[in-house]
Amino acid sequence: MRRIFLIIIVGFMAGCSTSAKLTETEAVSEDFGTVAGCPTNYELTIKAELSKRLKDPESGQFKFGKCEKGKVFFGLVNGGTKFGYVVPVLLNAKNSFGGYTGFSLYYFLFRSGVYHWRLALPEDPIPADMQ
Repeated sequence: MRRIFLIIIVGFMAGCSTSAKLTETEAVSEDFGTVAGCPTNYELTIKAELSKRLKDPESGQFKFGKCEKGKVFFGLVNGGTKFGYVVPVLLNAKNSFGGYTGFSLYYFLFRSGVYHWRLALPEDPIPADMQ
């Protein structure tokens, strides 16, 4: 029984990875929204959204990746995989003790003027252009 439960859990976990990279078929056939690309002020939008969640909003250090067509998996409850224009963001900020926590990867997806975001999963690779 434990073995079956473990296999089911591993199967669900394998389906939860985030991949902003598109296949050739997805790049042509999927709907990326009515507005092409990210808004001109996308960096300010992202900084404002993430800074609201920090203990010390002034301490936020941001690294932005390129805005490209992509996809992000938001979980089965939150709509599954969504297509749009994806910006990977690395954020480092101070914790309650005043020390920096280290960079965490977030994905922002812009689609038709609306954005969605989520913290990356541990197995999500940091994009090569951000390392």
